[in-house]
Amino acid sequence: MNENRNFILAMLLMCGVLAGWQYLMPEQSAHTTKQTGNQQIAHQKDAAAPLANFSVGMPAAVQDLPAEMVDFESSELSGKISLKGIKIADAKLKKHKETISKDSGPVVLLKDSGQESYYAEAGWASIDKHIKLPDENTIWSTGNKKLSPSSPLILTWDNGQGLVFKRTIEIDGKNLITVKQDVLNNGSQSLKISAYVLIRRVGLPEGAGRFAMIHEGGVGYFGGKLHEVAYDKMAKEALSYHGFDGGWAGITDKYWLSAIVSTSTSTIKFREISGYGKPTYQVDTLTDISDLAPGGVVSSTSHIFLGAKDLDVLDGYEQKLGVKHFDLAIDFGWFYFITRPLFLLLNWLGNNIANMGLIIIIMTLLFKLIFFPLANKSYRSMNKMREIGPKLKSIQQLYANDRARLSQETMNLYKKEKVNPLGGCLPQLIQFPILFALYKVFSISIDMRHCRFLWIGDLSEADPTSVLTLFGLIPITLPDFLCVGALPILMGLTMLIQQKMGPAPADPTQAKMFLIMPVVFTFMMAQFPAGVILYWTLSNVLSIIQQWAIGKLSKTSKP
Repeated sequence: MNENRNFILAMLLMCGVLAGWQYLMPEQSAHTTKQTGNQQIAHQKDAAAPLANFSVGMPAAVQDLPAEMVDFESSELSGKISLKGIKIADAKLKKHKETISKDSGPVVLLKDSGQESYYAEAGWASIDKHIKLPDENTIWSTGNKKLSPSSPLILTWDNGQGLVFKRTIEIDGKNLITVKQDVLNNGSQSLKISAYVLIRRVGLPEGAGRFAMIHEGGVGYFGGKLHEVAYDKMAKEALSYHGFDGGWAGITDKYWLSAIVSTSTSTIKFREISGYGKPTYQVDTLTDISDLAPGGVVSSTSHIFLGAKDLDVLDGYEQKLGVKHFDLAIDFGWFYFITRPLFLLLNWLGNNIANMGLIIIIMTLLFKLIFFPLANKSYRSMNKMREIGPKLKSIQQLYANDRARLSQETMNLYKKEKVNPLGGCLPQLIQFPILFALYKVFSISIDMRHCRFLWIGDLSEADPTSVLTLFGLIPITLPDFLCVGALPILMGLTMLIQQKMGPAPADPTQAKMFLIMPVVFTFMMAQFPAGVILYWTLSNVLSIIQQWAIGKLSKTSKP
């Protein structure tokens, strides 16, 4: 039937959604470009029109001078702040290793190293172009030797024109750096001034875009909604929003986040900027204009989060800073209301069970149990369809040249046998949001990273074995798309067994498509995180057992 064929094609489309969800996701965007390269900001007409004539100091080429560094450290972070330009020029995540090797160092989140730079900085902008503002070459003074939770870093700089700039940098016990900027006007003229904070990444990170279903690039929650701007979208057109107050925005990787949290009314922009030899991506905030009268002081405070996207940590800072949906830095996908509770369940299990592979098995069993009644209904319907298969084939042969009669007789057969042709599919559709949410949880949870299970050294990465190298016996290096490990092969085999147990499609073309699907999925998902493949394979095995048991019970219950 055409309806049946269309439904099967719809199911195939949903399978495709699992592998390419991002291509169906609409991107938020708006017009505007910004460049803060040598501390110049140019604004096009947008919601921040009053800032259109701002200039952040005079253009200054960065001089190749050695910069004194001040170390900082908390329980989660260690790094350095450059006294030239006041950049957070280095930040390491102490509790997370780069690789599973015992010799591996900590994850390097930020690093100011020329062509591969990724750093955060703060500064001032002014519409009054004659003002000498601190820039990338400015050397700041401090009496501190180290920034720690108990010892803030206080820096000063006098521009020689009556303005004294002061920055107070604090770090909490974990992942938050707070930057308070003050400027005192000892001169005789009023000035207009604005503060900015930026996070800049020169070049794309290694492996960017590897996981099609995971957002990487600009991200933030402000104005009552989530904004996600992929790197390629930042290159095409920038997003600008005025009224960024009590929100957050930054740059996200699969597991890591660098974000600005603003406590004052600002303009937030996501953009690509030029002048660094490589595509350069930037997220920045610029406060509204302040009048700085003689003898007056203008102050601005912002927070910079640097760390792993750990749900408990993000929730804690959401409460501490009074911002909304800091948890959305984690790419929960469309089914947030399902995925977040699953994250909480995974975290709870992780606090009580050490082995993440075992946790995946427990969660798979749990959800198989929850959906047991629905699956039973589905498999019973599939068995019925399998039983009437010969009768259906006879009708198709008899009325092959009369489509109207074929449709009528087919429906009569369904009514007589009390069979719903979609009965085997609809229960599966109901489960789809949960299955997709589980997939998201296993794909992006930081708890999955570097977790070992059986022969797999890291459940967040692909199965390292390969059938084409006889699982490592042949010492050759193959392209990723040809590396099919033992676990994906097991998944493909379980898919094939499930197909054989179900009713065969009446259409020969559909039958051939169904036959090659396990092969296609085996290659297509071979580079997916092993934790996801483990879940999928175990789920298939449990489905096979359940379907077999129902088939046996159906035969024994017949007179």
